[in-house]
Amino acid sequence: MIPSSLIADYNLWDSSTKFRPNIKDVLEQLNQPIPEQYKDVSSSIINQEHIAKIAYWISGSDSCEFHLAFSSNRDGKTIDSFHKKCDNKLKTILVLKVKGTSEILGGYNPIGWRKEKSTGYKETNESFIFSFNEGRATKSCVINPKKAIYCNRNYGPSFGFRDLTLCSNTFSSNMWFSMRKYYDTPIRSSGGSFEVENYEVFEIIDSDSDRFSNVDDLHRNELSDQYSYKLSLIKRLFKYKR
Repeated sequence: MIPSSLIADYNLWDSSTKFRPNIKDVLEQLNQPIPEQYKDVSSSIINQEHIAKIAYWISGSDSCEFHLAFSSNRDGKTIDSFHKKCDNKLKTILVLKVKGTSEILGGYNPIGWRKEKSTGYKETNESFIFSFNEGRATKSCVINPKKAIYCNRNYGPSFGFRDLTLCSNTFSSNMWFSMRKYYDTPIRSSGGSFEVENYEVFEIIDSDSDRFSNVDDLHRNELSDQYSYKLSLIKRLFKYKR
């Protein structure tokens, strides 16, 4: 996946033409096989512009990578399916497409999901929820950190008290709610329940060391060098084509 910094951080691009590589050389490098763990996992909900914005909200440096952990269309729409794929991942982003609208909603959980046997609020002051709708991006920060994240075996991803929540009920496991309570800004113009077309959860990788955590020591340095070189070529190619 191309990191979000290549899209958002135009200041990294050198203005002098003498530093621009030959495009054929760039394309040859980009056509080289990429290790399996670096391959892009596409989203049916968000694009690279959304990713760049969310990454900036998380770290302020738009250097995060998004690794798809769960898709309701791929992995199943039940709450158990969500917990099976997403529990105990430290940092995650939820994104969802509201049915019948252009709205994309989501939230950042920096402390992980867990399938608790009983009601449990989890504390953090770093979580937030957000929306993208008709070209407008809205970020809503937690204002009651002690009730930032809600974990329960009968709930899917849940921020606050139904600030953005997937609840189970008798008829469906796809009943979502968004009613502002523990986050500072409403992310929908109309509160209450709604349905979604699909929702996805991404695990967030925010450092080079995390990126190569699954690679053995013998090859880690070599892969890191190759990765850095390809990124430099991509940056220059983006600049060349502007």
